[in-house]
Parts: sequence; structure tokens; C-alpha cells
Amino acid sequence: MFLSLVVSSIGSAFPAKHVKSTALLSIGGAARVLDEISKKSQNVVPDAVLNSTKCVVVVPSITGGTVNRSAGGVASCRDAADSWGAPAFVKFNGRGVRPHLTDLLVFVLSDTGVRALRSGELRIGGQKRAPAPLVSTTPVTTQLELDVESLTYGGAAGVLSSSEASGVIRGDAGTWDPIHDAVPRKTTEKYLSSVASFFNTITPTGIVIHHTGVIPGESTTPRSERDIDEYHRARGFEILCFHRVYHVAYHYLIMPDGKVKPGRPERCEGAHAKGYNSYLGISVVGDFSSEDNPSGKKGPTRPTAKQIASLIQLCRRLKDRYNIPLQHIVRHSDISSTRCPGDRFPFRSVLVQLQRRSGGATGGAWMIPAKPPMAWLTVAALSTTLVAAPKQTRHSSKASSEEPFRSFRMLDAKLTLLAHQQETLNAALNPVQGGSRSEAAHSERRTTASRNMNSTAAAIALVAGGLERLYQRRHQSFGVEMFRIMRIKAQEVQRGVNAVAKAQRTGTLDLATKRLDERILSLIVQFQAASGGYGAARCSPGAWTCCEPKRSKDLLQSEQVACMWGCVPQAESCTGFLGPYIRRP
Repeated sequence: MFLSLVVSSIGSAFPAKHVKSTALLSIGGAARVLDEISKKSQNVVPDAVLNSTKCVVVVPSITGGTVNRSAGGVASCRDAADSWGAPAFVKFNGRGVRPHLTDLLVFVLSDTGVRALRSGELRIGGQKRAPAPLVSTTPVTTQLELDVESLTYGGAAGVLSSSEASGVIRGDAGTWDPIHDAVPRKTTEKYLSSVASFFNTITPTGIVIHHTGVIPGESTTPRSERDIDEYHRARGFEILCFHRVYHVAYHYLIMPDGKVKPGRPERCEGAHAKGYNSYLGISVVGDFSSEDNPSGKKGPTRPTAKQIASLIQLCRRLKDRYNIPLQHIVRHSDISSTRCPGDRFPFRSVLVQLQRRSGGATGGAWMIPAKPPMAWLTVAALSTTLVAAPKQTRHSSKASSEEPFRSFRMLDAKLTLLAHQQETLNAALNPVQGGSRSEAAHSERRTTASRNMNSTAAAIALVAGGLERLYQRRHQSFGVEMFRIMRIKAQEVQRGVNAVAKAQRTGTLDLATKRLDERILSLIVQFQAASGGYGAARCSPGAWTCCEPKRSKDLLQSEQVACMWGCVPQAESCTGFLGPYIRRP
């Protein structure tokens, strides 16, 4: 798949004598644009899009306008997953639609697009298409969003948005002609370093918790971060990010004494969980699997109290910094076929403490991050009319063929909204925190907050019920069981909200609020069980995505039913339930 990095959509004709100049590659041109985008955390391109890219074209900005333009740029293609070949000069001829956007990014996501670029005529735009995904609206990108030839973005001062620009990208000389000696070697190397750094930069969208396990060939767990760094260097996990090289795959390590050691920077892509490397990786030193380390010969069988305390403190800080919802804090085993971080790791206890308030029901603050990007809340608010699962068969309905991933998006947004409504309800329960000036105003805030939470929980139940009926029609009992449990848990949240709203005495309110906390957490865990790994399912054309059943030993009995998403060549070979069919080109 191909990425065309930056194309100016709004300039006057680019002088031909400047096309093959170092300015196009240097800090004042393409490298500048890429470095500007890498430094910004607003509206970043999803990691899955970047990792699916095969080539890149960069055309630096010139002057403004919306009429037809001709602008020069640079193209480069991947030699391998982590290396880029020599760039070639290209020209963009076309039309931009937003005068304030000075740069245009076109991500071409098919081999057809690569061939078009190399043959000298890559067309972008010109047809109705969905907006290009951004982290703020699509934090986990599935193959559904990547099943297109191109994705187009506009940029201004390093901040991106979806673009409707259209035109043609051609080789400057009419054919693909990589640069060799046309510009100084150091200039080319600097540009390629900017490309690599751009593709390795993320805005974190979640947290994956690991244990280190035992380094192969050793008899115990790592003794220091240097041991892990050296092991990961030997494994080829290194990354070039912000023009520096890092080896350790995780973003943080937590030692047995509770000390937190930094790995690679937070805004650099991890190498710890395939498909989820835009999530921050935190690894707790130890081997907490009862199967791999039954007697403790390979190190501690359980995390120390200091490790858990440090993990919770670190997760809270990262949640606040990046607006990470609780349902995006997962174990490695939730999103991959592994036992990491082991069944002895107290995951549910960690989630409880991350969700828990610092005080009682009427005197404390919710441990919930600052308000999320408004796009998430907008999606959550508008999706209420879309929650019923489609009634057509999977073969005749595009919407149905995208299930359950389409509904996972709605559930994810609704759960994020529910958490922030829970924060509002807590403020309403506390007259000081809520700022109420009278008992009547305090009561009204409480009633409104409860009504909003109830509505969101009802929408979650409706989505889950729609999926339950969908898999009944498909005669896939495991899917029916999975989403029946989720529907019931959402309805339990509704009852919990109603109990809080009706409570009159402090003791009754405290108990109702505690039970509501437990029900919301149980709903989140069930969502994680169903959706875990769905963003990493990258199936070949002609295959089906499939949830294979698994069970989690360390969770409550009602939460043990879980999915492991993978690919199957035929629908009949899926023993759990089906997700989307990947269309052939």
C-alpha cells in the first residue's frame, strides 16, 4: 500500500527549475512538513494506516488558493517494513478545496495505487468516499478502513484533517525516476530519516499490560532494563523515532522494587503487541503464568505490592495525559494469542483501582481523565439511531458484513461517554464538587446526570441485543452467548443508575454507588472480552475474520467467555462467530 505524504493543494505553478532541488527534500521542504506533523499530537493518522503503507509522496506547500494547481514533490517506496528506498521527483496537478490547508497527504492503500504511481498517473479524489480516519475519531483502525485505494488528508501547521482534494500525481519526467546523484547524499538521508520518524510516531490510544517473562536462554526474569534493551536489540525491535534509535519494545518497565524505568518515548510506536502498537506498552518484571512458572523458579509468581502501586499510578497519569478510556487498558492476552501477563496477574483488581474514586460516594473525585476529543462524544451521541443490527444476511448487506466491528465502534464510543457521564453524576452527588447553590438545583443535576447515564446504558444494551439477534440468525451460539451477556450487563448498569438516583440516605447512596461502579466495570470487561484483538485482524482477501472462543482463568465466572480474533479461509471453519469478510480486489 502506498502513502503519498504531502502534496500542496493550494499553490501557484511550481517553477520547473526548482523541482529537482535540495529544497524539496530538505528542512525547508518535505522533511519540514513531516517533522512538523510528527511533533504534533492533534489528529494523527492511525497507526494501522501508516503500517499498511508501501510508498510515500511529499509535495511541500507553496501559496494559497482553491483553483487548479501544479506542484512538485517527492515519492519514495518501502524496501521493507522498516526501510525506505531512494525517492523520486513527482508533480501534483489538481484541485484543493480548503484554502487554509497548505499541505495534502494522500495514503494509497493498494498495490494498484503503487503501480499507478510508478506508471506515472496516480489519481486521487474524484469519487465519493468516506473521510480518511484519524486517531481522534477512529482510535483502533480495522481492515475495513484500509480496504480502499487511497486516503487523503490535508494539513496546516502540522495538524491534519480529512481532505476532498482531487487530481493526478505523475512522475516529474513522465515516468518513475528515483533520485541517485541529483542531490547531496546527506540531504536524501535526512529526508528518509524524516519519513521513517513520521511513520513511527503515534498518539497513544490505549495501554497494554505485559509481564517480561524469562529471556530465552536465561533461567530467571530480567535483572535490569539493560537486559531487556539488549534482548530487544538482538530481536530487531529497534525503531527510528524523532531521528533517534530506540531498542526496547515497551514504553515503560516496572521493576520488582516498584521503580519505573522508561523504554522508548511515549509518542514512538511500540513493538510489543501486533496491531496495537499505538497502545503504550507497560511491562511488569516477572513471570505470572501458573503454566510457565508454576513454582517460582523463573522469578516472582505474582507482582509485588510496589509494582502494582507503581502500575496504577503510571496508568492514571497516562490516562489523564492522552484521554485513554478504561476499556482501552488491556492485557496482552486480551489482544493476542499469549498467556502474558499471566493468570496470576491481578488485572481486574488493577481496573477496579483505576476506576475507583479517591473518596466515598459524596466526597471524592472520579479517577477519570480529562474530557475526551469531542469527535468521540459526537460519534457516541449520533450513533443512537444506528444501533439496531441490520436484518439482512451477511452476504447481501454491506453493513451486516462489517459486523461486529461496526457495532464495536459504537460500543466503544458509548462506553467512553458513559465514563464521563459517571463523572458528572458523581459531581452531582457531591454538593461542593457539583457547585449547586440550592437543594433544588442539586437534585435537578442529579436527575439529569442519571437520565443521561441511563440513556447511554440503554443504547449499549440495544447494540448488544442487535448483535445477539444477528448471530441467532447466523446460528452461531457462541456469538449469541457473548452478546447476551453484554446486553444483560448493560441492563444491570441501567438498574444501578436508577438505584443511585433513588437513594435518599448516605449509607444507601454509598452502597448503590459502589454497586454501580462494579456493574460498569463488569460491562467494560465484557466489551474487552468480545472486542479484544479485533483491530489487529489483518486477513487476506477472500478470508473471514473469526472470533475463536477462549476463557480467562483469572476473571469472574460470568466474564470468562472471550474472543481471540483471527482469520479463516471459509466461514464454516470458524468455531466461534464471524466478523467481516475481506473482499477481493
